[in-house]
Amino acid sequence: MKPVISIKPRGQNLARGRVLLAGDAAGLIDPVTAECITYAIWSGQLAAHAILDCTFDPAKVRGRYQSLVSAEILVELKALGYCMRSRVYPLGFCENMEPPSANE
Repeated sequence: MKPVISIKPRGQNLARGRVLLAGDAAGLIDPVTAECITYAIWSGQLAAHAILDCTFDPAKVRGRYQSLVSAEILVELKALGYCMRSRVYPLGFCENMEPPSANE
């Protein structure tokens, strides 16, 4: 049985040209509950911060957004995914989730 929605975050490619991916478009979905509105709002807020921090420069905004999402959201999702894979779904639902590194 495969999950209906992917619980693996996109990770490295959260921007396409002048478009920033947020919420479930970015794969930011809670692997425990499959809930994504929290991450949609949170990543939308991070996108706004990135745009304002980088004064609308698309190249800088992409890098800033990626670093904000990585530091604030992906760390949490990786930890949740690791817990799900190792404790709840040992049958392979979370096989692509990596454990958080010591630096995270």
